[in-house]
Amino acid sequence: MTRTLIATVLISVSATAAAVDAPEIVKGPYIGGSVTQARFDNSFAINDLDNKNTRWKGELGWRFADQFAVEATYVDFGKASAPPVLPAGAFSSTAHAVEISALGIIPVPYVDLFARVGAARVTSSANDAANIAFDDSATKFTYGWGAQWNWRNLGVRGEYQKFETGRIGTLNLASLGLTWTFNVPMTR
Repeated sequence: MTRTLIATVLISVSATAAAVDAPEIVKGPYIGGSVTQARFDNSFAINDLDNKNTRWKGELGWRFADQFAVEATYVDFGKASAPPVLPAGAFSSTAHAVEISALGIIPVPYVDLFARVGAARVTSSANDAANIAFDDSATKFTYGWGAQWNWRNLGVRGEYQKFETGRIGTLNLASLGLTWTFNVPMTR
């Protein structure tokens, strides 16, 4: 009984100390940018497909509450290419997207763990010298998860995200970037 009481008191004191030391979560509009590593699925079954690209993404968002934010994002996935193969010639495929998503956030001191779901308008194209050629735009589901370390208004974010597309398969995106949250007085 005494051990249970001591453990309960220690846990309560530790939780209170952690809550007191935790910085206030900055809410409001934010802007961000990331360096990304995109990988195209090889849905064309092409040998020697170079399907990884280092590109970028930019985001505008608003954190309404400790556990919720919305974001609008532009992503440049880059280009997948393959060397010429007779008679088809060289192959290339490009993609970019505009996305709207909701973020569910679990805040812990200095770090936010988050998951996102949303819709993305993915524009893709592909061509070779022979028979594959298209320009496609489709609005599809996207989801992802990540973590963000926060220090005052600055955040350092790492994230993994998947985008479904109409013609070129799934696009996988890993990103590392910065966010800046603007101080906007929030009424309670």
